Amino acid sequence: MKRMRHLILLLGVVATGALAQDVDATLDWSKRVALSTPASGVVREINVVPGQRVEAGARLGQLDDRRAQAELRRTSADVTRLKLTLEEAEREYARAEELYERTVIAERDRQLVEIELSVAKANHTAAVAAHQRSRVDLEDTRLVAPFAGIVLAVHVSPGETISNALQVTPMVTLASDRPMLARAWVDEAVQARLEPDQAVAVRVAGDRYDGQVQTLGLEVRQGESKPRYEIVVRFTPSDKQQLRAGQAAIIELP
Repeated sequence: MKRMRHLILLLGVVATGALAQDVDATLDWSKRVALSTPASGVVREINVVPGQRVEAGARLGQLDDRRAQAELRRTSADVTRLKLTLEEAEREYARAEELYERTVIAERDRQLVEIELSVAKANHTAAVAAHQRSRVDLEDTRLVAPFAGIVLAVHVSPGETISNALQVTPMVTLASDRPMLARAWVDEAVQARLEPDQAVAVRVAGDRYDGQVQTLGLEVRQGESKPRYEIVVRFTPSDKQQLRAGQAAIIELP
């Protein structure tokens, strides 16, 4: 009986080991975007070089913003001027209300003052909106990193004119390697053992990382003799190691 129990345990260990599998994979960025400014204009400066790591919100580049700065100052002055006009119209309306209640002025005169107040409010509101728009236009001359990552390429140089009216001109290509992705293609039976967010491991250049299943592909890989489906695993490499897209890796499947 004891010998039978040992045999069953041994078979269980062998079966479990048979299910474990190392799969060849290829590394990929978790994000890769070609960035540009919404505005068109002359490139004033580029602040990064390929291979440079940047934080989210870092200034990557800048267009000539002199016109945008001038427009911001003009609209700011309009807001100040029309605010004073609105305050004066409010005082005039208050005096007109008082005089009307004392029957010193007619209803028509009170209505005219009320119309002037409405016009002053509308002009001030429009000026505030124009000022906000000019502030956005100024921000649109700045190229800012939307996430932390590594600069892959710089496509423009200072002095170059870009026009984004009809087609966007890429200025900088940025990628995120925190987390990194490992992509592999496996048989249907292998993929069926996996679940989203399941813990797996990734080995790269002698280092081993804890990862999680991010995606289980639903489409068959074209050109294969038998059906194979994609699996994507996300993991976070150490700060000391710079991994690259296309680099070979191994996914340790349970």
